[in-house]
Amino acid sequence: MRTVDQFQAFTERMMLHPRLGIIPEGTCCLGLAGELGEVAELFVGNSRATLAKELGDVLWYVAALAWHYDTKVCDLLSDAPVVGSSVAEVLIVHMSAHFGKAIDHVKKLEWHGGEVDPGLVLRSLRDGLGAWKALARTYALSPDDIMAANIAKLRARHGDAFSGGAGDRSKPEAA
Repeated sequence: MRTVDQFQAFTERMMLHPRLGIIPEGTCCLGLAGELGEVAELFVGNSRATLAKELGDVLWYVAALAWHYDTKVCDLLSDAPVVGSSVAEVLIVHMSAHFGKAIDHVKKLEWHGGEVDPGLVLRSLRDGLGAWKALARTYALSPDDIMAANIAKLRARHGDAFSGGAGDRSKPEAA
């Protein structure tokens, strides 16, 4: 099984929090915003290994949001546009702008009502992943290595709390 498929499956298993139930879109957006901030902070003298961990966290929240729209992160990654810059600061702004557009759309609709436009959210996530991939490439980080390290980190942190046997991980049926 490809690493990206393992990463998606692991993310899907974690979408049902043992205490809180299914992690809502708004919470995924807050997590993604927080992780983007952590990535930006890394450019004040942190290591390549730390960047890989934070990029893994960003990708986890992207995969979690994609799950809400029945989309796999591998599809978004494969369709992500090529970003020509290799200047880290430019890539972080580019990534934040696109992910921020998705976050803002979901936030406005959760707060003010209305329907989420899954196409807008998924296009924004896909475009942000273009910068994500370019940032990883700039620091010679393999997306597969980032995903594998993120899975290992979350397993070490949470043990078996999110892995199999703890109930049905599928989305609830629409009423």
